[in-house]
Amino acid sequence: MVLIAHRGLSRARPENTLDAFDAAAAAGSLLETDIQTSADGALVLIHDPTTERTTGVAGRVSAMGLGDLRALNASWLFPGYPPTQIPTLDEYLVRYGTRSILIPEIKSADATLVARKITESGAQACTIVQSFEAKHLASARGVQPLLRTMLLSATPVPVTTLVNLGVWAIGLDVRAVTAEYVAQCHAAGVAVAVYTVNDVCLAERVVYDERVDALFTDDTPYIARFLGRVSTSGTIAGVPAQYPASGWRWVRANGSGAVIDGFATFGGVSSTTAEDALIFPGIRTPADAWTVTTTLKVQRAAPDVTRYVGVRFGFPSDADVSIVGSPTTGHGYTFAYRSNGATELVRVDAGIFSVIARGTWDAYAEGALLPLRINVTPAMVSVTRIDTGQTIAAADASKSRRGFFAVIGNGNVPALGATEVTY
Repeated sequence: MVLIAHRGLSRARPENTLDAFDAAAAAGSLLETDIQTSADGALVLIHDPTTERTTGVAGRVSAMGLGDLRALNASWLFPGYPPTQIPTLDEYLVRYGTRSILIPEIKSADATLVARKITESGAQACTIVQSFEAKHLASARGVQPLLRTMLLSATPVPVTTLVNLGVWAIGLDVRAVTAEYVAQCHAAGVAVAVYTVNDVCLAERVVYDERVDALFTDDTPYIARFLGRVSTSGTIAGVPAQYPASGWRWVRANGSGAVIDGFATFGGVSSTTAEDALIFPGIRTPADAWTVTTTLKVQRAAPDVTRYVGVRFGFPSDADVSIVGSPTTGHGYTFAYRSNGATELVRVDAGIFSVIARGTWDAYAEGALLPLRINVTPAMVSVTRIDTGQTIAAADASKSRRGFFAVIGNGNVPALGATEVTY
C-alpha cells in the first residue's frame, strides 16, 4: 500500500512547509503539495488561493509578491511552533527530487512552467503531476512526456476517459470509491488513489475491500502503524512534545488540544456542565486479553461532582468520537470516574450503554492524578486505581476487546499521561 503524505505530515507539522515534508520523507512517504503562482510569477507551495487560514494574515496569493509571501508565518496554526516560511517549488524539487516521490498539484500555476522546472531539476522520473483539470495534465505532458499524471476528481470519471487522457492514475474522493470502479480502472491499467483518509478503520475498508492502490493522508506513520495491525505488546504512547502530534487525536467542542506539564490535555478552556472530550493516544488493543496502564489528570473539574473522567476501550473505529459511540461503530466499554467517587463500568452496544458494574472510590478534585490499570480477558473486564487498590470489575464476554483506547471526560477536562499496553 502506497501512502501519500497530504501536504506533508500535516497532522503533526504545519502543512505545505519544509518541516512537514522533511517529516514525511523520513517516514518514507510520497510527498504531496499544492502549487500557486504569486503576483511576480513565483511558484509557491500553499493550498488555498488566500493566505489567511494558514498564516493568519488576509491576502490573495496571486496578488502578493514572493517577498511578501515569504514574510508570512506558515506555522501560524500551530501555537508555539517556530516561524516557518511558505516554500517555493524550486526548494521542494531541489530538496526532495532525488530521494522521494513527489506529487505536486497544479492549482493556479502555469502547467508548462511547472513541467519545465521539474525537468530542469532532473526530477521527472520521480514526479507525478496531479490536477483537477485535465488540460493542466496535458500541458505538463506536452513539455515532458515522461511525467506521470493523476487526474483528481470528486466523482468517478469514465474509465474510457482516463485511458484517452493517458493518465497514470485517478485521485478520487474516498466517499465516491467502490470496489467495482477500482476493478474497472485496474483492468484498464489505471491506478486508483483516494483522498483524504485519516482514520485506520476507513483505510482498512478502502484497502482490503475496495482494493485501492494509494491513500492520501495527513498522518502516514499512524496509518502505516495500524493498517491491519494492533499495538505490539510493550508499546508506550509517550506524551508528545507538542500539539498536534502524529498518532494522537484531541476531540472537544471548545478549546484545542495542548500539552501541559507533561500531559496531553486541552488548553485555554474551562469546565462545562456536560461537554464531552476525548483524547486518543494512538493505541489499538488486540482481540482477547491485554492490560493498559496509564495516568489521568483532572485538568479542570466542574462544580457538578457527578461529572467524570475515565477511559474508553474496545471500540473498533478510531473515527468514532462520541463517548458512547455511534449506532454503527459504538461497540466496546467505557469506565467513568465521577468527582464524588462514584464509578461505573459500561458496556456499549450500537451506541446504547448498559451499566455492568458500579463502585465507590475516593473522591477527587481538580489537579488530581489518577493512575489506572485496565485489565481485560475473554471473560472479564476490570479497572483498578493503582495508588489506592480500588477496583471495579464485571464478568462480560459479549464484546471483542480489539479496538482503540481513549481517555474521556464529561464536564471535567481530562489529561493523559504516558500509556502502555501489554499482553
